[in-house]
Order: sequence, then structure tokens, then C-alpha cells
Amino acid sequence: MPRSLVQIVLEPNRFVGPRQRQNARGPKRDFFAGSDEAFRLHRDRLQETLSRTAESLERSAYGGVAYAKVRLQRSALAKSHRPTGVLFAPDRTPILGAHELGQLLVEVTPEQLTAVASAVGRAEDTTTLVEDKQGKLRPKPSRQRSEVGAIEQFSLWGGGDKRAFTAEEAVRTLADPATGSSYRVELFRGLPTASEAAELPPRYRELFKSFLAGLAAVGEGLDVRLVDGGAAGARTRMVLSARLSTASTAVRFLDAGAEAGRPAPFETRVERHERLLQFLDAHPLVRTVDLSPRLEHSTHPSPQAPSSDDTLSPGDPAATGTDTPHDAGVAGHGEVRPPTRGAGPYPLVAVIDGGISPALGDWVRHRVGVLAEEDRDEDHGTFIAGLLVAGQAINGPDVVPEADGCDLIDVDVFPPEPTFPQYYQTGVDGFLDNLEQIVAELRQQHGVRIFNLSINVTERAEPHRYSVEASRLDRMALAHDVVFVISAGNLTSTQMRSEWSANTTSVLSELARTRHDGLQVPAESIHNVSVTALNPPRHLTCMAHVPAAYARRGPGLEAGVKPDLAHVSGAAHNHPHCGTGLESLRPDGSVACDNGTSYAAPQAAKTLALLDAAIEGHVRRETLMALLIHSAALPAALAVDDYAQVARDLVGFGLPQTAGDILERGDHEITMVFESRLRDGQELTFKFPWPASLVNPATGACRGEVRMTLVSTPPVDVRFGSELVRVNISASLQQEHHGKFQNQVAHADLPPTGDESSEQALIDHALKWSATKRYRRLIPQGIGRSSTWRLHVTYLTRDQEVMPPEGVPFTVVLTISDPEGQAPVFNEVRQSLSGVGVQLADLQTAARITSRT
Repeated sequence: MPRSLVQIVLEPNRFVGPRQRQNARGPKRDFFAGSDEAFRLHRDRLQETLSRTAESLERSAYGGVAYAKVRLQRSALAKSHRPTGVLFAPDRTPILGAHELGQLLVEVTPEQLTAVASAVGRAEDTTTLVEDKQGKLRPKPSRQRSEVGAIEQFSLWGGGDKRAFTAEEAVRTLADPATGSSYRVELFRGLPTASEAAELPPRYRELFKSFLAGLAAVGEGLDVRLVDGGAAGARTRMVLSARLSTASTAVRFLDAGAEAGRPAPFETRVERHERLLQFLDAHPLVRTVDLSPRLEHSTHPSPQAPSSDDTLSPGDPAATGTDTPHDAGVAGHGEVRPPTRGAGPYPLVAVIDGGISPALGDWVRHRVGVLAEEDRDEDHGTFIAGLLVAGQAINGPDVVPEADGCDLIDVDVFPPEPTFPQYYQTGVDGFLDNLEQIVAELRQQHGVRIFNLSINVTERAEPHRYSVEASRLDRMALAHDVVFVISAGNLTSTQMRSEWSANTTSVLSELARTRHDGLQVPAESIHNVSVTALNPPRHLTCMAHVPAAYARRGPGLEAGVKPDLAHVSGAAHNHPHCGTGLESLRPDGSVACDNGTSYAAPQAAKTLALLDAAIEGHVRRETLMALLIHSAALPAALAVDDYAQVARDLVGFGLPQTAGDILERGDHEITMVFESRLRDGQELTFKFPWPASLVNPATGACRGEVRMTLVSTPPVDVRFGSELVRVNISASLQQEHHGKFQNQVAHADLPPTGDESSEQALIDHALKWSATKRYRRLIPQGIGRSSTWRLHVTYLTRDQEVMPPEGVPFTVVLTISDPEGQAPVFNEVRQSLSGVGVQLADLQTAARITSRT
């Protein structure tokens, strides 16, 4: 079949123009329409709570500034319903974040709460009805009544919101020096400098003064340093680490990343920790207190021997697939010589790990790290590197689909557990400090853009909080124009799910029963790619291409898709004849089998690196990720209605294709790439004619198949938890209808019974506020009566949010195809667009024509 190449639309800014519909509050809603007695009771209770809280703050020992939760009604989640117009207006009660979806965190003082209580009391008692244009009576409340009704509950942020562990549990956990032995203390506001503090109102000066005095009063041996965040008032959180030791020194405030020499022994007396924690619980400036986590490789601890229930019959299609076992894949046999280097070029991947063996020295372009030779633990990193260099030769193309050969950067920064504290006294924070310096160096000196990170933190991603580790990786990725490919993390042997069954009821029951199998930090990172593991083909104990029994699942945050992708790794069970079904190299060059999401991640990393290498010039991060995700599809076993509600959390957007298949397609379809940026008041509108061979000449109806992927890099504010994405970029593919355009393409990941009418449904299913979205529609019979279509990309900001001055970059990948594989779609679209002055170029060589903006 003739082949076509992915096309990029040149000069995309020609299609960016003024936005037709500006952000505006929708109509006011009466949440108690027709229930006036219930409203009066709700209003009076809320007013009493606000007044009583104001009185208590007047007696506060911390200056009277406090932080409160404003929980919204479930039906008030939309931007237009939030109580921020006349009640909790930002100029009176600053909104400093959010926790759960629909739970605002506001800063209050006695004076401010008294004013809010007064505004609440002005809400009218009765439902106001007005006649609309159709003559129907509809509620029309005042802003006060609407906002009062939108609030479900108001309460101060307290000790029960801040931590979920006891002092005894803290001592047991932090006694492990690999944690850095530190608490992580997140503040609602950053600490001001002395000159900044002098300019603050008295209540705020007392807030910060009392916090510092309270730390000093804890006693000797307390070291405090900045982990994440910036100055007071910055659009980010401030996270401090606090370590108690047996030292006799007064409280010390250390610079971020600073080492204080050999640390004094960790304080094991529970009463001292209790004293510190009680102060942090009581002080209003403190948002959360956590225990610093540890790092670990994302490999399953040890492949399990199969039970009789787990072993499939050799004749079962789920076990054998359609291929015969690859001879080189017999577990642990012999030595495989890595492929001989040719002229190249090869993709380039940096492997962040404990070192890569000299057995792969010909493929290692550069080594950088911190580990002494005796502390390099090369098993894990070499297995990853072996998959990148020789995975197909060892396993066959059905397990490792990308061709062999890959240039490597050996980033040996992860020492064995016993020596970890010797390298990183501050635990994972010190590790990230060092990694950021290395990433900057490698990007500048070696042009590395793809970093494989098969290392996770020993805690699960939370739906309402964004981890420090994910936040820091996001900043590294954007600052240095790189992509981290992150493993999703693994369940332990005792946590593993049962092997996937052909019985969907059994599978769904198992998933419903399983708890604590969520993604491990930092796999929730929104500006990077996370990957989970699928079972290999041709294995005797498991079904092919379904989630591995040890693979963790999403989502990360409440909004969005995580993991992004799934790829083949080893089976949970080690069979005598076929091992785990995934093999690579040991440090001595011999072959071994293993499993874990650690080894799914490099498969996706290599495809990203191949895309980057195949495209001349610079290609945006958004484009690389969009192409990869655009190609992904659910494995056949999951692409059934029974799994519509769960598949996305298990495997993300699915299993991606190879770089070659992504960039080169059949001529019955065309794939176009739009790289652009939206600024305040802008939207992109790209009109085009539908391929002529897919248009019914008699009726004008258009048939075909449409796939579209959008990846954007919106501003984030981590203080807002599940609402951290502050600008929603969305795309639609619209067909002309009586002079107007109507959307014809649905979200690809909306379950069949999904309802897109509510804000919660838009977030849960249509990926509103997600940085990555996919759309799809199969149109076998044809729709509409016009061959005029348009791609429309616009944005929506959060309540009280504005577009950043630099705008939001995005990439849209749009594929139009003939599902029957016959029509000359590629040539028709190119010719029709050329006729109206639209320039297209092969994505891989577009840099020869013009530089992309």
C-alpha cells in the first residue's frame, strides 16, 4: 500500500484570531429554589458559624489570621456558581488553594469574616421568579442568595486536616536514614524576608513571627530548610523540611540544597516529636505535615512461581498467541552480544539509575553521576539499557517492537539502599537537587531530551494533592525542554491482584476488591509521561496484553488520565519454561528475565526518542507526547464495553505504536499536526474541506473516521490540589450547519453511558482541565450536509484566573481516514488545502522549509 507521512501545518499562527466567546459568569442559580424554609435555616447557620469563628480568631495567639475550608455543593462545582463574587471575594478573603474538588481554601481574619457574615445575612428569604422569553417562570436569585446556597459547609483548617500519623509512627518511619529523617511541612504562605515582614499589616507580622518563635521553642537540634516553593505571595506553595536530632544547637534555618556537614543522630524520643507536631497542628500557617518518603526501583520484588490456578494450558490462545517462542528468549540461557553499532543515527535516552554495565559500553555516549565505583548497582540500569539496545534480538518484535540500537547516557545517581544516606543526607529531596543539576548539564552539553526514570517514591499518588516530586519533575521538564518517562510503580507480592481472567465479572470483582493499588509518586506528573505494565505474549501463566498483576493503576489526580500509556513487561509469575516472558542483559552480558513497570517505561521512552531523532530540527515536547499518545490504542482484551469504566485508569490511553508506524501511514488517511499557542483573548480556527471521496455527492454527508489528540502545557498552581491546572485548553472538530458550526467529534474516553452535562462528569469523563485529551468518531454512514469543517481550539480559565502573558502552548494531532482503507484521502486533503493557500510539509523534514514557531 502507498505510504503517507505525517504532515505539519506551516504558519499555524495564521489561524489564531480573536476569541468569539469570552470567559463570563453564567446565570445565577438558586440552589434552594422553592425550598425557602430550608434556605433560611442554611443561611442562618452559615452566618452563625462565620460570626462565631470571627470571635474565636480575635482571641488567637497567632495574630488572628487563619485558613478555612469552603466546601461547595456538588451541583455548584462549575466556575459560574462559586461563591467568589460577593462573599469570599479574592480581594477580601484571598483564595490560597483547594483540596478536594469543590473545596476552596481561603485566608480569613476576624474583620473579613464579619464582613462575609454580614453579606450572607443580606441574602433574600424567598425565591424570586421571573418570566423568561417563553413565558415560563424561572428562579432569578440575587448574587448573595446564589452564593450562600452554593456553600455546603464552612470550617477552619485544623489539625485533623494536616496529618495522618502519630508521633510514634513518625519516629519508626523517620528512623530510616534513607528518608532524610525529616518532616515535610507545607505552609499556606511562604515565609517573608525581614524587609517584607516589616511592610505587612500587624496581624500578618504576628502570624509569621509566632511561627518562627514556635519552631525555636521546640528546643535544640531542629534543622529547617526549604524543599519546594518560593517567596511570600508567590504562585506556589512553600514546603519546608524539619529534622529533629540530638544536637545541642538551636533551631537552624538552612538554604535549599545546602548540606550541613555530617548530620547529628536522629532524635528518637517520641515526646520531642510530639511537641513539634502539636505546635504544627495548632499553628494556622501550616497546611500539611508529612513524613519524607524513600525511593525504590519499580521492579516487582521477585517473580513468583505460578500456582496451578495461574498456569494456562499451552493450547490456550491467551498463552500462546499466534507466534512461536523466540529462541533467544529462553530464560537465563547463554549470552547475547549487543548489536554492532552502525552509522546511525540512533535515538538517545538517558537512563537515571544505579549505573549501566561496561558490557554495553559501546552504546554509552556519556556517563555522569555521583556514585563511587563500589556503590554502582548496575543490575537494574543494565536490564533497562539492554532492552533499549538489544531488546528485540532477545525477546522478538512482539515483545519489544522497536528495532535494536540506542545511544545511552548513564546517569548513575541511585545508590543501593545501605549507602543512600551517604549520598543524600536529605533523602529524596537531595536526590532531586542533584538530578536537576545533571539534567541541565546533559540537556545543554549533549542535547538529551528523553530521560527514563524507573524509580518511584514509596507512597501513592493522592487524588487531591500534588506531590513535591511530581511538581519538581514538571519544573525540570519545562525549564530544560525534556520529557521524563516514569514508571507507574509496582504492588508487592502480598498486594498483587489475581491474574486477569477471560471472565469479565471476575475481573471487575477483583478490581473492586483491590485497595491501595494506586500509582506511586511521581507517576502523576502532568507534564511528563507515565507508563504501566502489560503482560507479555506467549506466556504460560497469564493472558497477553492485559494489565500485569503487579501493575499499579490510576488516576493520579482526580482530573486527568494517569498512567498515560501501557507497554509490555514481564509476567508476575516466573515459569520454568518461559521465565517472565521478558528478558534483557545482566551486567556480565548474560541474559536474565525480570518484570516490573520499570521495564515498560523504557519501551515508551525509546519510541519518544526515535520520534525526536526522526524529526529534523526542534520539535516541541507537546508534539512528541501528542504523537505517542495519538497512536495508542487499548489492547483488544480491554476494548470492550464491560471495561469502559475502568480501562483508562488501568492502561491510560493504551499501547502505543512504533515510531515508524506513527510517522508513516497509508494514503487512505492523513495526519496533520498543529503546533501553536493561545494567548489572552485568542482561539485557533482552521477551516478545511472534507476529503472529496468521503463526501456523498448527492446529500453532502461526510463519512470516515476521525481521531484527534490535544496536548497542552497549561499553567499549574500546586496549591490547588485536584484543581491545579488553571487553564483548560480544548479542541473540537465542527461541521458547518446552516451557516454555523456544530461539534461532531466526541471525547474518545467517555464511557458509553457517560453524561457530559455536569461539571463532575466533564471532569471525570471528558477530561475537562486535563492537559491531555483525545477525541474520536467513526462515521460509517455519513453525517451532515456540508463538506466544510473546521478545527476549533479555545480555552477556559478557572475562577479568578487569567491567561499567562506568554500564553499556553499546545499541539493538536488530527487524523482523518477512510475506515475501508480505499479512498485517496492523503492526496485529496493536501491538494484541497494547497488550493486555498494552506502550506503543509512532511513533519520529519519541515525544518528544511521553515522553522516552526
